[in-house]
Amino acid sequence: MGRAAVSEAIMAQALAQSLTAFLITDAREADFPIVYANDAFLDLTGYNRKEIYGRNCRFLQGDDRDQPGRETVQRALSRHEPYRVIFRNYRKDGTLFLNELAIAPLRDEKGIVTHFVGSQNKVPYENLALLRDEALALLEQLTAREREVLAMMVDGQGNKSVARSLHISPRTAEKHRQRVLRKMGVGSVATLTQYAIAAEHGAMLSAA
Repeated sequence: MGRAAVSEAIMAQALAQSLTAFLITDAREADFPIVYANDAFLDLTGYNRKEIYGRNCRFLQGDDRDQPGRETVQRALSRHEPYRVIFRNYRKDGTLFLNELAIAPLRDEKGIVTHFVGSQNKVPYENLALLRDEALALLEQLTAREREVLAMMVDGQGNKSVARSLHISPRTAEKHRQRVLRKMGVGSVATLTQYAIAAEHGAMLSAA
């Protein structure tokens, strides 16, 4: 017989004491309000629990709401899918930081999604610059049509939607999709999205 399962108390303690910023939102409420944040999240953002509980974590974007990935994350939440994205966020004192957010659904014993857990990591600017340079180099390998397909993939569109927009068959759209993934050297649309976000944020930082 294997070792006993880790108790809920131990798991809660691990989450609370983790050096990675974690938060939990309630998927049963319309706006996914924050119901838990560990100390690392408070240290990262500069807020206390009273200031964040009951709010959607988009408040960390301040007035900077026009960012790539927002609509895709909203779709991932509505479809109860895990996702990873980079956002420009702001601490309580207004300081800008780049936040790599990873979200995943939590299900009850009936398999119903009741909450989402999100881990947050501050992205060093130099790491983002390297990713941006790599992304731009890979993008140069794509044809104009493949770049169109890439933009639609990052926007969360499937083969049928791409096919309708470009007036091609779904089979041809899938061929373009596979070529884009192969040329970019990645295995998922999520990684493609990270490249696209890195290029956009890297350009912003270079201009600052």
